[in-house]
Amino acid sequence: MNQTSKQISKKRRLKKAAAWGIVPVGVVISALALAAPGQDRFPISIAEVESKTAERFAKIDTDKSGSVDMTEFEQARPSRDQKQGAHRARHADGRKSGHSMKGRQGGERHAQRQALREAAGDEMFALMDTDGDGVISQEEHNSADSRKNRALAHKRAMFKQLDKDQDALLTLEEMPNPAERLRQVDTDNDGIVTRAEMHAARALRRSNAQVEAG
Repeated sequence: MNQTSKQISKKRRLKKAAAWGIVPVGVVISALALAAPGQDRFPISIAEVESKTAERFAKIDTDKSGSVDMTEFEQARPSRDQKQGAHRARHADGRKSGHSMKGRQGGERHAQRQALREAAGDEMFALMDTDGDGVISQEEHNSADSRKNRALAHKRAMFKQLDKDQDALLTLEEMPNPAERLRQVDTDNDGIVTRAEMHAARALRRSNAQVEAG
């Protein structure tokens, strides 16, 4: 195998490794502090969640333009609650990677995660390919800050996935809104999610996953 072939082969391996190093969509959102904090504390006020989501968007929107660009999105920092939530979700997702995930492979959620993994792999490769020649040299590989690049690749891929109108800006409406998910859990429509409602929703999701898994 000549040097060019070795470089191309390394490119493919790195791209695949980067893609599968991506955490699930929900974890990325938590890491960017876009989800409401303390969702394991009950009862949960949906109105309060909406308010806190808007506050977090305002903090990310550092130039107060009413939208968030890529740079602002990349600079977003997680709160302590979101770091803990991301840690729990990462471990929980690892435990669920068996038959229940197979049952959702044709679903929208799985497709979204797969698209994010692939997009983040592309972003990771672009970050490492500093001279833009389409090949990662040994020097580029050795000098790369993998941890920093991986985090940046996550954010860039997520930004592009959220940017539905592809105008390179995110509005509050394009950001994930945890209040929408909570409304689905709020079965009595009183604007409050109780522990019992959350447990019921989780049980329903598990049941649906088992049915899909066959």
